[in-house]
Amino acid sequence: MFSAYRIGIQGSFDKSGFYFKARHDADTVHINDKTFYIDNNDNNVVSQILMFRFSDSYLNDLAINSQTLSLNSVLEMWLNIDKSNQDRPIHWDSMVAGNRLLKYLFIVDSLSSGNLKIDKHVKLSITERIIYHVDILERKKPLPINNHGLQAMHALVGVAKSGLAGLSLGHQTTLVESAFRSLFNEEGFCLENSSEYHFYSLQLLDSFISSGWYKETRLHEIFDNAKKFSNILFSSPSEAFSFGDSDRTLLRRQIQKKVIHSGEVKEGLFCKPQSGLSLSRIVKDNYYSSLILSNLYNGEFHNHHDYLSIEWFHKDIWVICDPGKFTYNKSEYKDWFISDLAHNTFSLSRLKHDHKNSNKIVSCYKGNNHALLGQIFDSNFCLTRSIEHHFEKIIINDYLYVHDIRMNKCIQSFLTIDSSFDEVVSEHTHSVCLKSREGYIVTISSGSDISLSRGSSDPISGWVAPRYGIKESAFQIIFNYPESRNIINNKTTVIISRVENVSV
Repeated sequence: MFSAYRIGIQGSFDKSGFYFKARHDADTVHINDKTFYIDNNDNNVVSQILMFRFSDSYLNDLAINSQTLSLNSVLEMWLNIDKSNQDRPIHWDSMVAGNRLLKYLFIVDSLSSGNLKIDKHVKLSITERIIYHVDILERKKPLPINNHGLQAMHALVGVAKSGLAGLSLGHQTTLVESAFRSLFNEEGFCLENSSEYHFYSLQLLDSFISSGWYKETRLHEIFDNAKKFSNILFSSPSEAFSFGDSDRTLLRRQIQKKVIHSGEVKEGLFCKPQSGLSLSRIVKDNYYSSLILSNLYNGEFHNHHDYLSIEWFHKDIWVICDPGKFTYNKSEYKDWFISDLAHNTFSLSRLKHDHKNSNKIVSCYKGNNHALLGQIFDSNFCLTRSIEHHFEKIIINDYLYVHDIRMNKCIQSFLTIDSSFDEVVSEHTHSVCLKSREGYIVTISSGSDISLSRGSSDPISGWVAPRYGIKESAFQIIFNYPESRNIINNKTTVIISRVENVSV
């Protein structure tokens, strides 16, 4: 039942109301009968309050918890918050409205058992809000084919089951099945193009199936295909790649809690051309060296510029890492974190890259060593990248052709080194050597001029977001290329080694 209505375990409460911490870095919010308009600039916090997530733990045992805090007073809080914020755009985000609607439906379902009672005027208000939400969501159709839209669609399935608004159950479940078929490609990858959102959409699909509302559909086939794909997203049994709109710390925590399951993480080369991903894993003495090349369009929802960007995991550390996602709130830093200037690729936007319509190719081959290949091109340029993968070394070969030499102004490429590398051992024109707190040494050498940036605010560069809302300074290697050339041909070598009990 809780899975059907997407009720978790968030929030705590006492006689005075609720205490809610939306994220680890967010302030605790006290919600009571005086809470109406949510005066907070953090959209993530506001959206969770508008979904009534502060009351999830309370809903897990209504019969007992309503003795501490009456159900009437909780529902009055819901109604106050709902009505007072309904003119805000975020209030009618598909996910926010859908989860709020599911909470109302949960109350209706719970009351049908006859074990709980609420005042008649409150019950009438709940019913009115359900009808109002259905009307709004029906007018918003077609709902977006992403995890937000699907949660609203699922809520409308719940309404159809309740019989409150005359919706056809068969029609609503068919819409959900069709949306999931569009959300995952034929290879099984979620088209939100993000490790985190692939796993999230998989969990969403699993919870829908577990609700028992979709017995006449074939959602289980979509789930099986998506689950099979998931294995390519792991760098090791305990770590996942974090390209796209992903929170690496969240992924790690969910793996540890077995919310995310890796299955068997095998050595080898794996290529998913439709999904734009190519992966190499080498296993030595039960340690993993894993390299991924992503070349996919991210512009529909999150717009991270993962075009020929790479991540490299070695043994128990990240060497070359994705910048991560910092915030959904508008800011210069948000813009930088999603841009190509923050990713392990070229500054293609300076070439007026047609992100959506450019041609993107990935491949892999095994000769003497593993190699990943990728190419991206449009009418302005063609960039080819090949990466030779050894257990302790990668060799990156880049070839960029620019059609109009006048466009080649200030072209750069970048590698972000994990923030655990916080000491410069040596720095030269064509090479740099960094040391980590754990005693690893990474050496980067290149045919181009190299410069280092770390924690710069003007211009913004040298940052990573290990988890949402937190940014840390990290060394960003910047490769600078001569202007007024229409061909750039560069080779970069990155070597990782361990220094134990040695003063470097």
